[in-house]
Amino acid sequence: MPMNAFPEPLRRFIHEVALSMGKEKIVNEMAAAYVGAFTLSVVSGAIGRTFQLKIKKEYNVIPAIWAAIVGDSGVGKSPMLKPIVAPVLEFYHRQRERYDEAVKEYESQMTVYLTRPVLNRIASFCPSESRRGRQ
Repeated sequence: MPMNAFPEPLRRFIHEVALSMGKEKIVNEMAAAYVGAFTLSVVSGAIGRTFQLKIKKEYNVIPAIWAAIVGDSGVGKSPMLKPIVAPVLEFYHRQRERYDEAVKEYESQMTVYLTRPVLNRIASFCPSESRRGRQ
């Protein structure tokens, strides 16, 4: 895998993860190829449909990368994946917590709103007389 194809921060990350997987040069080179392929695949998934490539005037393509990581059993493919996926999972969990808090707040506000008498709820959607006079 051509490491110079990656931006410097990803290159450094791939190198550090690969070094943590083995000490022999051949193992590190193989680990770098695995880590690079995993990284490319995870980054592609994280980008998702955020960007599209405009191939022709009315033809856009989502730049999805499909990867199949193949290697002998016990070579350490799964341990290489964990540090690559960890930042994505951390981001997901933070966003999920924010979402859960927002849902609780919404449900709390809806409970208060629905306990108000119906006429008060309708009035909250109608402009007040004082507002009409200012317009």
